[in-house]
Amino acid sequence: MDPQTLDLVVARREQQAHGIVVLDLVAADGRALPPFEAGAHVDVLMAPGLVRPYSLCGDPADRSRYRLGVLLEPASRGGSAAVHAGFGAGAPVRIGLPRNRFALDPSATRSVLVGGGIGVTPLLAMAHHLHRAGQDFTLHYCAREEGRAAFLADLAQAPFHGRVGMHLDDGPPGQRLDLDRDLPPPAPGTHLYVCGPTGFMDWVIAGARQRGHREAQIHSEAFTATVDCAGDGFEVVLAEVWPHRRRACRRQHRGGPGRHRRHGRSVVRAGCVRHLPVRRAGRRAGPPRHLPHRGGEGRQRPDDAVLLPRQDPAPGAGVVTATGITQAAMDITQLAAQVQALSDQVQAMQAEADIRRLQARYMHLCDTPCPEAGVDDDGVRIDRIVGLYTEDAVWEGVGATYGNQFGRSIGHAEIRRHFEAFWGQKRDPALVLNVHYLTSEQIHVAGDTASGQWVHLQPWIFGDGSSLLRSSRLNNGFRRVDGVWKLSRTRTENVFVAPLAAGWAESVGTQSVLMRR
Repeated sequence: MDPQTLDLVVARREQQAHGIVVLDLVAADGRALPPFEAGAHVDVLMAPGLVRPYSLCGDPADRSRYRLGVLLEPASRGGSAAVHAGFGAGAPVRIGLPRNRFALDPSATRSVLVGGGIGVTPLLAMAHHLHRAGQDFTLHYCAREEGRAAFLADLAQAPFHGRVGMHLDDGPPGQRLDLDRDLPPPAPGTHLYVCGPTGFMDWVIAGARQRGHREAQIHSEAFTATVDCAGDGFEVVLAEVWPHRRRACRRQHRGGPGRHRRHGRSVVRAGCVRHLPVRRAGRRAGPPRHLPHRGGEGRQRPDDAVLLPRQDPAPGAGVVTATGITQAAMDITQLAAQVQALSDQVQAMQAEADIRRLQARYMHLCDTPCPEAGVDDDGVRIDRIVGLYTEDAVWEGVGATYGNQFGRSIGHAEIRRHFEAFWGQKRDPALVLNVHYLTSEQIHVAGDTASGQWVHLQPWIFGDGSSLLRSSRLNNGFRRVDGVWKLSRTRTENVFVAPLAAGWAESVGTQSVLMRR
């Protein structure tokens, strides 16, 4: 094996968001992997001649694995499509050693990390490093929508989750990235790190410059390939042309940019070279030959020119070329990706139905009175609600508070205490009706994870006849555990709360419950 490469295996593959898979790569023998710096990337060898760089997004202190996040590009040229189609659990993967062209500045006293979409990957490693080093930092994660944002569960449980700001294009205006609010004022030790799509990066960097941040303190990495045009010119030399092929080549390129020209100025297009037949190995050696040109002049074959072995093709036989093989491999890879995408869509439709049922049951259990059979007291109700969550689930609320209703709870025990506190409150007057009317719904499924947003109208009716109308927004995350969908994250937010006119409860309260069922 090349000492500059590593042969690893995919220990875990997870579809964390729409079009994004997260891979954990480990050594087959369990040995520790070479260390890497925050911001580093590795070159993944997909096939001969097909190499793609991907940022390492795991904790640099964890040498048991390398973690990659890969977005399936709609116009993939074989890289991300190959990962999504063929890099399953247990698959062998060859990568280059980690390299870092997006390193943290050691002199920084404050770091601001701004990631757009999949560009958040190198910033995740930076956040882990900065937290462990006890340095001041903030991570801003921007995405089009929650269903296209990966790593949400990891960030919710990260020890630095309080330093993370989530910004969604389809969310309320107040939570979107605001450079005036979210970028600190320029200071000697403040450094800005930006990664993501080119347009996003240009906007953030231009905004930082306008606000006085120095060029030396703005760092960026783009996920686009650049062409290196440095170096001297060179000449492509056609090794040999056979008479029965020469005429075809001339007809093909006559008057075009690939036409054979005089020595010192010739460039032969691949369209001509690819049709050359292959001769048998072991052709007798001979004196240098002259290759005829259209201009009638001869050119001596250089001593180091490539001499192709000859074999006249059978009539009607095609010629297989390296270009053709590469194109065929890419076509097969893209076809496999399309088949996989279709399969994912079918599974997503089934998953959406399962998630819709799970969400409806959660809301029924939160209604007062609870309509689910067998719920005789709040203890049974709470047991069933907690059973809908994963062991590591996160529940949090934002907006106007009602006593101890809102907060942040992680895990079954804390979520249980939250609901016990909510229903254990002694309200005066007592709450006799709380019904959730669904007004909008969005669900996004990505493999074994999903996200969704639900907006409800809730009439609250109290024992003295008073009432109010509440609108709430739920942003929930889901994960499939042993084939069963469970809630992995709940984020509830008050949209508005308004009192209702007197007499409203008596006229529609009981009927609305019956009609809703």
